[in-house]
Amino acid sequence: MSAPANASGDGRSRSSEPSALLESGALLHPLSPHHPSYIDLIRYLYRISGAADLPAPRDGEHRIAGFVGVPRHIVFVLVDGMGLNTGDHFPRGGFLDHGFACEMRALFPSTTAAVLTSTATGLWPAENGITGWWTCLPEYDWVVLPLPFVERESEEPLSQLGIEYGDLVAHPPLLESLDREACSFVPTHIAGGVFTAWARGGRPIADFGALGELGRKVHDFIHSTAGRPTFSNIYMSVVDTLSHKHGYKAREVGEAIRRIDRFLDRLAGELPSDARLVVTADHGQVVVDDRRHTTIDRNSELMRYLEYPPSGEATVPVFHVKSGLEDEFADAFAASEAGSSFTLLESERAGALELFGPTPFSDAMRRRLGTYIGIATEAALLDYVAAGRQQLSVRGAHGGLRADEMRIGLFVSS
Repeated sequence: MSAPANASGDGRSRSSEPSALLESGALLHPLSPHHPSYIDLIRYLYRISGAADLPAPRDGEHRIAGFVGVPRHIVFVLVDGMGLNTGDHFPRGGFLDHGFACEMRALFPSTTAAVLTSTATGLWPAENGITGWWTCLPEYDWVVLPLPFVERESEEPLSQLGIEYGDLVAHPPLLESLDREACSFVPTHIAGGVFTAWARGGRPIADFGALGELGRKVHDFIHSTAGRPTFSNIYMSVVDTLSHKHGYKAREVGEAIRRIDRFLDRLAGELPSDARLVVTADHGQVVVDDRRHTTIDRNSELMRYLEYPPSGEATVPVFHVKSGLEDEFADAFAASEAGSSFTLLESERAGALELFGPTPFSDAMRRRLGTYIGIATEAALLDYVAAGRQQLSVRGAHGGLRADEMRIGLFVSS
């Protein structure tokens, strides 16, 4: 869903516009009075699994409780990128069809780095301090990629620079505090990553390639625990990967979703009677026209106003503006190619609007969000191209507040 970036008609991106766009429904707020949040689901699953020190449940948790109950064995599946915008691919009569429980809202930014961090900690992005695929660390003068765990310009591993994942996120992962047997199942290509190890809190990690292999490993884990309650945490990346490459409407995406649907149907039928399969997504995607893909580099005009290159997401750029140049940057941005597709919002105003969650910013988040964030008012990218790198080559993108990015589903086995 889209709206004009300069509704005031004076050619300048106004920081007040996101409020109006949220009120009109052109953009969707992550806190909805009608739909649970992704964080409500995560906290409920952790709460019934014995996690300590969780905040009091919100109304959304109570609604989720009615769908999930308190099963002895929880199998939680996160299908990256499978928002409700992909619903046309759901097979009639399949698991995603008959298992649909309710619509939920994704977190903001609606992107995997932020959502997986909230999945690990049970905290809102406002508290975790991860701003997106790229996160600026002013205390180190770096922009880093939290999930690959590398510095942006050099791609040097942060471990070799003396940084641990706990330096990015001060909160421990909740999996380590559960009173259930727990195991995480992740694709082989990320099983050895720093983030994966940190998020699993010392619990076992099982990698998988084919879905048949995954099903066998989940079955073996549940039956190896001598009847103790279990928590199986499964992450699938293929839908997001294909949607980035082809766009979410593509045949390749539909084929992947149908394979996953068949797998989920089989898995639900093979689980013990006291188990429940709980499936959701971290976000959906939008399709970006090449004409709405703006690139900048270190020599671009906008860079002279900035302390660091834009971070966050290409759909939700974060700007650390040099002190005293805030208004000049806002004017230059509005006049730039990106100004027709993005409106600027002061970071503190984003906090007041509770876009990153209904909690105050942590000190880390406040530093890392800088001066402004760019709110895409239509499907658009602002792509900073580091020296020696190529521009993003994607059809699909996510991170923002449009309906296709924010609407996710909850699917539960009967």
